[in-house]
Amino acid sequence: MKAARTFSKNDVVASYVKQFESLAPGSDPVWLREMRREAIYRFAELGLPSARQEDWRQTRLSSLTKEPFVVASDGVCPGEVTGKRALDPGTHREIEIVFVNGKYSPARSSFANRNGLSVRSMSDAIRSGDERVRGYLERTRGRALSPQPFLALNSAFFQDGTCVFVEEGVKAGCVVYVTYLTLDDDSQPQTPAPASARFIRNLIAAGPDSAVSVIERFETRGEARRLPGFLSTVSEIFVGDRARVDHYELQGNGGSDHVGLIRAELGVKSQVSSHSVSVPGPFVRLVRKDIEVVMKGEEGECRLSGIYAGRGDGQQVFRTLIDHAKPSGKSVQLYRGILDGAAHGVFSGKVIVEPDAQNTDAKQVNQNLLLSDEATAHTTPRLEIRADDVKCSHGATVGQLDEEAVFYLRSRGVGEELAKKMLTEAFAAQVLDEFGNETARREALQLFEDWLRGKEAA
Repeated sequence: MKAARTFSKNDVVASYVKQFESLAPGSDPVWLREMRREAIYRFAELGLPSARQEDWRQTRLSSLTKEPFVVASDGVCPGEVTGKRALDPGTHREIEIVFVNGKYSPARSSFANRNGLSVRSMSDAIRSGDERVRGYLERTRGRALSPQPFLALNSAFFQDGTCVFVEEGVKAGCVVYVTYLTLDDDSQPQTPAPASARFIRNLIAAGPDSAVSVIERFETRGEARRLPGFLSTVSEIFVGDRARVDHYELQGNGGSDHVGLIRAELGVKSQVSSHSVSVPGPFVRLVRKDIEVVMKGEEGECRLSGIYAGRGDGQQVFRTLIDHAKPSGKSVQLYRGILDGAAHGVFSGKVIVEPDAQNTDAKQVNQNLLLSDEATAHTTPRLEIRADDVKCSHGATVGQLDEEAVFYLRSRGVGEELAKKMLTEAFAAQVLDEFGNETARREALQLFEDWLRGKEAA
């Protein structure tokens, strides 16, 4: 019997480079082809991260290096001809853009034209020659706050995504919903397929004195939950002077390992909030989210929050980096992890206060709840302060359910399992209360309750 081949990280890097070189030029404009080639060279130069790098020291990448992934082609959406909606019957979104297996699905999307608000797929925007896309993509070309090999890989291969542009002075009174749906492809023979990689690129730009809310949802259905895969996402957010962007990312029971990056740039007196819920299914080995914010204007405000829950032996990693570059900025971070089974949670948060950023007010809190003796959590909140007149704080905790609180509830006639569930829900509630959008909060709560039910059934 022939032994299975083992792959090194160099093998995986070489596989991606070879796949890139074999791609047909397609319809990409010259500037994008040049950007992609520059990106794959950058990825080959950086290679895959290793545990020797501080930002990746606690991240297990074995599931992404076990074998090379095949970059998914631009195929046909399953069920596209039926026009079936991605959402449950009776649910109506005024503005929703839907992607099925990484491909934009016009039949499942809906859009009501609004003056000053443009929502379209990345592929459509590029094909139409929208110069705003080129301007923003080139503006951040290679300018990550830290070396990001997966950003370079995403830039080389991204196939589609969402572009949201809000013009100056426009207060979008609606929510932009973005749904990424993974389905079984019924049109293909039911034979084992190679593990695939999909790359999504999102762009959100709010002009001066404007406002918009965007909810990104990731959903996997059917046997696709059990199929190995790799999902790479990059969301770039540009907030003009005195503008506001509220961003939500909701990830439920998926099948693919997910490495995501959210980057935001803030102008003068602008505001950004980014809230994450990550409760992946038992077949997901790794979810890693990097959130980087550059506060380039005075009196900017940034609010980040997230709840991550894991069971089995999967790993969840959240890394944040906020750079206060100008005076009088405010930032608040609140992340909570709930870990069961042999799950592993990692939080690494860093706040940088530059010399010119006087009167900065920064708070950072990470708390972790372990529901089993095998679960583990690593937390590293950090402050790098180079200014004198600042107010900065950070804190972290790792612990189990309060036995006295459980005893109190049981003494009031509540069963032990129900008591533990109530306390776990209360632990998550403070993060969910950070969600300013009621629809996002309700959907996030539903994801968390589904995870709790899955835990009980396990």
